[in-house]
Amino acid sequence: MPIHLLSLTGAIVSLALAVYYMIFAGRRIHADRYLGILLILASLTFLFNYFQQSGIFLQLPGLIFLDMGIPFLLGPVIWFYVMSLSRGKNHKYNQAIHLVPALVIYVVFLDIIFLPPENKLELLNAPAGETGLRFKAHTILQLLPVPVYLVFSYLSLVKYRVRLKRSHSSLEKMTHRWLSVMLMVFLVFWLVISAGIILDNFFNENFNGEMIFTLGMMSFIVFIGIYGYLRNRNVDNLIADAGSSHDKDEKVASKKYQASVEQFISEQKPYLEPELTLHGMATRLGVPPHTLSHILNSEYEMNFFDYINTLRIREFKEMISRGEHRKYSILALAYECGFNSKTAFYRFFRNKEGLSPGEYIKSREKSSVLQA
Repeated sequence: MPIHLLSLTGAIVSLALAVYYMIFAGRRIHADRYLGILLILASLTFLFNYFQQSGIFLQLPGLIFLDMGIPFLLGPVIWFYVMSLSRGKNHKYNQAIHLVPALVIYVVFLDIIFLPPENKLELLNAPAGETGLRFKAHTILQLLPVPVYLVFSYLSLVKYRVRLKRSHSSLEKMTHRWLSVMLMVFLVFWLVISAGIILDNFFNENFNGEMIFTLGMMSFIVFIGIYGYLRNRNVDNLIADAGSSHDKDEKVASKKYQASVEQFISEQKPYLEPELTLHGMATRLGVPPHTLSHILNSEYEMNFFDYINTLRIREFKEMISRGEHRKYSILALAYECGFNSKTAFYRFFRNKEGLSPGEYIKSREKSSVLQA
């Protein structure tokens, strides 16, 4: 297949997947939105490559260089997607700052975007080594965000699996392991293409990486699209087909057991136990671990770790409302609520409430004084 038709195919496939995740997919809406945005960016990348390869830029030179910021957005959006899967929607992190480099690129190259058509075509076809400093810098810098964010995403997934080793199902860890492997494969591919682009633009080496880039991008997009789809359809079904049993009526079972879970939480308060695990709680409830995990994911949009720590934070706040902090230290109350690590308690409390435990207590006391 000619390279321009392959790029057009990539644009259509990516756009179709993006529409699915932005509109029709609904099991993990928060993550699906990031996946949809990632696929839209991929579709635009394929589309602009198609414009250049098919000669459309000759008829529409005004479109040239409008895609200069896309490479600076791909990496952050991949990272946003991984964070939404491993930390949940309640985790707070500053997303806007990760988009600044793309904005800076458009500001720096604003005059280039509005150049006369003949000048834009000349710059487009010239190797970066023969253009000005800005183009040389852009050629190198555009290659950096994706591998940097791929590494951060991979490390976040590894840390997530270690952190939830005893409180998360093996099936969930397996799905994240597949994503980790694909991130590393895509990283290797990107590094190879980056080396080729540098050789082609600065050392006059004949490296035609368009076909490799297109095939590599299509492979990644297809995989990430299938991964998201299988995750939304409960990838546990595929593992069951490989040899483990799986409840065909998972959704019905979840509804059946949800009331039991809430009653158990209310009466027994198992979250006060520092060593509580998903399998331990499921055993005491008499439900399969994957069913308990499904209940937490579908009904509360949290994994086991976040759900239990949310309950511990709620217990801590109730203790504060009763004035327990006047008799015991903050750390003593945290341990009483089920936390077994000062660092984990402070980090989760700040992520959940937006301020430290000490600041929370001061704000409550200040509010009480004003009301009095």
